[in-house]
Amino acid sequence: MVRRTGCINDGKNLHVRCIAHIINLIVWDGIKEHGVCIDRVRNAVKYVKNSPARILRFKDLVQKANIDSKSSLSFDVPTRWNSTYIMLETALKFRRVFSGLSLPDGEDLNDNERPPEPEDWEKVERLVLFLEGFYLLTKRISGSHYVTANKGLGEIASMYDMLNNWEQSEDLNFQAMAIAMKKNF
Repeated sequence: MVRRTGCINDGKNLHVRCIAHIINLIVWDGIKEHGVCIDRVRNAVKYVKNSPARILRFKDLVQKANIDSKSSLSFDVPTRWNSTYIMLETALKFRRVFSGLSLPDGEDLNDNERPPEPEDWEKVERLVLFLEGFYLLTKRISGSHYVTANKGLGEIASMYDMLNNWEQSEDLNFQAMAIAMKKNF
């Protein structure tokens, strides 16, 4: 027996998930591809921030490198990809400083525990560029003091365009990332 609800498609399209939550799920699927370089930067940040002496040394190297930034290193929160974006964006500003520190290195470390290498910083640079669009999109639609529902369709279309552009990228890692993200889109 078919039950009629009076709704188009039996109401299956009435539940609209939070766009910010959907972006969160999509981005996490994409950044899984870059776990090692993210872990390496995270460990470098942790190494500096876990010691007052290393923080002072870091600040001294920032000054000597003439890096004019009000930013300070921050940890990310495992459940919030945008905090990972902020951590990476900030660390990227200080990449020259990290190379001046004696970060732990040795055969006893796992691959993702090693200090970031130049290739890791290049990946992080492209990853920050990739994630910036999603970060800004999340900020635009996550307002709590103004209505954001009316922006939904345009923002979803904007996200789809971003993924299409990255899917055409010459960088195979980001191409794969965009494809993986579009599957959940």
